[in-house]
Amino acid sequence: MPAAFALALAAVPLSLGSIGFLPVLMVWSAISWMISPVVQSFLLRSDPASGSAGVALNTSAMHLGVGLGAALGGLVVAALGVAATPWVGLALVLAALACALGASTLDGATQALPFSPPAR
Repeated sequence: MPAAFALALAAVPLSLGSIGFLPVLMVWSAISWMISPVVQSFLLRSDPASGSAGVALNTSAMHLGVGLGAALGGLVVAALGVAATPWVGLALVLAALACALGASTLDGATQALPFSPPAR
């Protein structure tokens, strides 16, 4: 999913001024809205007992990211102009993708988390 998001984000500035801009923006938007449910599902599956706390912390981190992203976006627009914002966003997505790939190789045990339904 992060790789698809990076590709869609890279396509946004490349499609500026063309008929393909709106479809590209729609794909980027759809992918960006898909990320949160996937992450929340993973958090709930990985530890059903404390999954709701994980989702709450994740939501807080996302809101913090929105605030920091707005501040960074303002700085980028002031320094480089509006056209630079998708490229800076792409750089951040690629950095996040690298972190995710690195984290997934740190501990092989996290690759096969057992899942059992919550006790009733």
